[in-house]
Amino acid sequence: MKYPTEFTGQEIAGLYVHEPSAVVSNLAIFTVCGILFLRHRKIQRREALKWRGFIFFLGCASMGGILSHGFPTYLGPELYFGVWWVKNSLVLVANYFATLAVFEKTAFPKNILRYLALTKGIIACVLLYLSFNFLPAAIDLAITYFSILAITWRVHRDRSSRFLKVAFLIALFSGIFYLTPFTTLAGWFTNKDAVHVFALVSLLYISMAISVIETE
Repeated sequence: MKYPTEFTGQEIAGLYVHEPSAVVSNLAIFTVCGILFLRHRKIQRREALKWRGFIFFLGCASMGGILSHGFPTYLGPELYFGVWWVKNSLVLVANYFATLAVFEKTAFPKNILRYLALTKGIIACVLLYLSFNFLPAAIDLAITYFSILAITWRVHRDRSSRFLKVAFLIALFSGIFYLTPFTTLAGWFTNKDAVHVFALVSLLYISMAISVIETE
């Protein structure tokens, strides 16, 4: 991850915005996460509460995305890297909550699984800090998504698992756009925004899963 040296963004209302499209798509994720977090404020089941934690931390991470993608010139190099690291670390925390939630569907000892998930997240956080490269987070995301799909695929009569399968298949598919950079609509829609659009759809399916978990 490098601090921007070419400033090709746009000035909006006297404010320089480095990646306007990324600000809009991150703001959309932040807004949807906030709405879903409040919508499920009365849930009580442990599995549902962990999915609510996933939504909360993903929303917090998107706020970091707004700052790092939109306003690096105001942050300066040191604060920019700090925001970038915190933002991606919050994604890892969200992954941790998602992992804990899906573990509720297994018969394996929860303590062992919890420590494995925590160790995985800590290692990824440290590697993020040392390398300032998104790769450790990408690997953590892949492990998390494949774990969720592997567990939910084996649960055939659980309605919430059906929604979770769709949610994380969509999220996994979005990785194709992360690996294939493109820009269109005069810079107002990029491959990163495509990933965020799929993330929004995935969040809606997770919300449906939470609603089902509460009634099962």
